[in-house]
Amino acid sequence: GESVLREYLAGELSTNDRLRGQILLSGFLQAVDRMPEAVEALQEAQRYQDPARLEGDRALSQLLMSIGRFGQAAALLESIHSTVPSVEIEYDIVRCLTSIGQVEQARSWLDRIDRSAADEVGLQLLGATLLQVEMELASRRGDDAAATRLYGELGTLLAELRVSAPTQAAPYLMDAQRMLARSRRTGDRTLLDQALRELNAAGSRTSDTRRVSLIRIEVLKEQGNIGQAIIEYQQVLATVPVPDNISTPIAEKRRSRSREPRVSGVAVSERDVFVAFGSGWSLGSKSKLFRLDRNLQNPKVLAEGLRACCQRCDI
Repeated sequence: GESVLREYLAGELSTNDRLRGQILLSGFLQAVDRMPEAVEALQEAQRYQDPARLEGDRALSQLLMSIGRFGQAAALLESIHSTVPSVEIEYDIVRCLTSIGQVEQARSWLDRIDRSAADEVGLQLLGATLLQVEMELASRRGDDAAATRLYGELGTLLAELRVSAPTQAAPYLMDAQRMLARSRRTGDRTLLDQALRELNAAGSRTSDTRRVSLIRIEVLKEQGNIGQAIIEYQQVLATVPVPDNISTPIAEKRRSRSREPRVSGVAVSERDVFVAFGSGWSLGSKSKLFRLDRNLQNPKVLAEGLRACCQRCDI
């Protein structure tokens, strides 16, 4: 594993072998969720990259995107594009700039993409994502006229996507989100029923049921159907993989094997989901408390060895 790779890198290597070794080391570190060290490994790889190919830069830009450091990724991608231009890099630049709300710059990069060399459906999806962010920003600053205009433009583009990509779930998911946002803004509750129909259509077109369910839960909450929203949230949580070594057996000396980890408490804030995984239902069991994002990704341990009511974080 890591020790073998580091021993290999400590030896006499050609520039290319050292580059490949650093990229491989970064991949190993990413696999065990040691992202800061993975970034450092790729920064070291940049020292040995071919200036005409920029392999280290490319790998680092993808890692920065995957961990949400979109501003840094955008700057690096723009640098790469100046040396090795490609449609794929332009796509990623638009994604990064859109993610950090730099919509004017994202629109500029989107408009310069050569459509003859690009995938039309991919371009439409990229444009729809940008319109979605522009609409949200307009709503936040209270620009109702702009938000209404963008709502219509996004609806038109999503209708086109249904025709050009009839088997893709993305247009239906984005339309449900569009209607949910509009309902929250205007109070038009009829849009919520339409949003649920869009989600049903999306569900028949994707295996990513978690994403569909999370948006559906938001719609149910907006409708005031809290009981059903809780039931569906529990169903989603039941599908979340439990991290290895999450629980400690109680009185291990009295057990031949540890119990399967179970959810002992759940709480939800505006940005995060908090889940306590325990080794049993009793107050004598122990739990670890995790924080996840609203998409149930990026788990982080907040506390360990919680007992009794402390592990019931939903109280």
